Amino acid sequence: MMHRIEHFTVTSPNQVSRAASLGLGISHTIGHVYYWGQAFLDWVLGPERAMRIDPVHDDNCNKLCFSFHSNSPVTDVNPLLYNKKTITRLMYPNGLILGEKQRVGLEEALRWVTTNAAKQVLMGDEIGSLEVDKNADLAISGDDLSKTKPKNIDEVKVVGTWLEGREAWSLWQEEERHD
Repeated sequence: MMHRIEHFTVTSPNQVSRAASLGLGISHTIGHVYYWGQAFLDWVLGPERAMRIDPVHDDNCNKLCFSFHSNSPVTDVNPLLYNKKTITRLMYPNGLILGEKQRVGLEEALRWVTTNAAKQVLMGDEIGSLEVDKNADLAISGDDLSKTKPKNIDEVKVVGTWLEGREAWSLWQEEERHD
């Protein structure tokens, strides 16, 4: 069993290290950075502490198994938007960066909405990555994410989904239905 802390938002480096030593799973509402970053910066925490909210780079360095959640309906359920926020740490609406040192790359960001999330719900042997004997659950993007500007990742369209190795939905099916 993996115990998990939800909303691991306002933390110190020592707390991140301690969570790792205990083998805890961590989940961040990464929407804090995007939607409320300016409020954390200006009114709630001040600059020094606000730069560390949802410290994904520190989590990664400490090899924590962490994931993201939306706290829906507080923020949209949108894994590509989570990735954009994690990679860029841009704040809405001004587009400034909150906590530049806490940014990570695309590969790390994708792992947190796939393999890590599967491990946290104790299904890492069944889902979360494309491997022999795992369910082939996947989304097909309309663009190559590795060639997409990080600030535009949330604009990439999903054009198909597969569940358990079978096509569940595709843009092409939708277009045929409407023709």
